[in-house]
Amino acid sequence: MCFQWSPVAFCSYSFKISFKGVQGNFFNGLIYADYSDIESELNEFLKATKKFNKYIFNLSHGIFPDFEVEKVKFVIEKVHAFSRSFA
Repeated sequence: MCFQWSPVAFCSYSFKISFKGVQGNFFNGLIYADYSDIESELNEFLKATKKFNKYIFNLSHGIFPDFEVEKVKFVIEKVHAFSRSFA
């Protein structure tokens, strides 16, 4: 199953019991925001994924050529740290 942007909006029973996993697309436009806004939105997004048995993080429509590489690394590091905290 897949949903766009917000796992908070998709909390139905069928999503919670999915054994195949759920993919959510974090809005890639947030990469243009400052670090504190990215972190705030990302934390909310990731906390909402804890209710799923399996979860795949995706950056909605990918990486744009004008993204700051350091901000993309920042998101990746935050997602990995979050994932390790629940392993």
